[in-house]
Amino acid sequence: MSPRAPAPAALGLLPNLQSLAQQAPGAWRGDVSAGLTTATLLVPQSMAYALIAGLPPQMGLYAATLPLAAYALLGSARTLSVGPVAMDSLLTAATLTPLFAAGGAQYRGGAVALAALVGVALIAMSALRVGRLARHLSDAMMSGFTSAAALIIAVSQLKHLLGVQLNDGAAPHEALLEAARRAGEVQPLTLAVGIASLALFKGLPALAPRVPAGLIGVVAATALSALLDGRARGLSTVGEVPQGLPTLSVDALTSALSALTGAQALPMLGGALSIALLAFMEAMAIGRAVAARHGYEVRPGQELLALGATNLTAALFGGYPVAGGFSRTAVNDRAGARTPLAALVTMLVVLLVLWRFTPALRALPHATLAAMIMGAVVGLIDLKAPLGWLRRDRRRAAIWSGTALATLALGPQPGILTGVALSLALRPRA
Repeated sequence: MSPRAPAPAALGLLPNLQSLAQQAPGAWRGDVSAGLTTATLLVPQSMAYALIAGLPPQMGLYAATLPLAAYALLGSARTLSVGPVAMDSLLTAATLTPLFAAGGAQYRGGAVALAALVGVALIAMSALRVGRLARHLSDAMMSGFTSAAALIIAVSQLKHLLGVQLNDGAAPHEALLEAARRAGEVQPLTLAVGIASLALFKGLPALAPRVPAGLIGVVAATALSALLDGRARGLSTVGEVPQGLPTLSVDALTSALSALTGAQALPMLGGALSIALLAFMEAMAIGRAVAARHGYEVRPGQELLALGATNLTAALFGGYPVAGGFSRTAVNDRAGARTPLAALVTMLVVLLVLWRFTPALRALPHATLAAMIMGAVVGLIDLKAPLGWLRRDRRRAAIWSGTALATLALGPQPGILTGVALSLALRPRA
């Protein structure tokens, strides 16, 4: 007797069940292979992006586990790879840094609370059908914000690459000037490890695209650091990463939310709305690009609901705000992923790392994680498109310039809000 097909109502709420049910016999091998490949990128990236957010690496790993299952069930983009991403990590840091002492328990609790607020905001946006407004937001806004934010992120990692403590709140040009003034304080071993890691992360994919450069770079740098006793030589490393699977922490989430003061609540809500909007736009941009190649449709309302549930899951299991990753989704698709089974395989690999292999991460240099971040975000700086718009489409050029300048001068949150305002004010009239 053949198994009963999922009911149509279930397929409406859980659209990815249909892609799993219709999968051809033997096609699962491509999903399993893609899931393993994407995991080699997600494990080091999740730790690196936690660094951008000012959080310990385990929180990045926690955010790369059960949230993947939530999206696999509810999402409409079959191969979108969710988890920590650079831009949302930057907005997380921008939201939390003015409110909590960096690195403390309150800061970590604030990150968990922020993930919950992002989840609620996304679900509310789905209920209010905000997805329909997405077509009014200019692609120039996303490009301008991404380019400026990528520059901010790259400059923020200089302290880890050089081994010099720089002012975290400084604008990019101020941080660069400060780094130049303190050139004599650079740690030679830290700089050597960082440059070597960056060369490997950027060079190896050009020579051998199918080789997992991120995994190889992390393993090589960790082994070298352990052999040379890098910490004794001044090399900053990840240190102890708690071993064990993430646990359901309703009490911890409730405590984090209840601990927010009135003065903290409004900035947290503003940050959550900014992250929610950015996460939605990222998911729609990469999700639609991949879906168009495979002949299916990504549904905006369903994506808002799925991303909301994904962020609530991250909050419940000790993570921080998550979204769809551009580079990971591209890798997932190229590696053969066709259904959410690939994401579930990726999740199992991350859980395995947390369960058994975190002690091996102790000697991982911060310089290597910084090099991974810099290598990833520099490619997001887009100057070609705005130069073309300057000649052909002054409206888009103005949106790009206004968004980028506001992001660089005022910070990520004002930048994205400026971009939204410019997109709506300068949109073509019907």
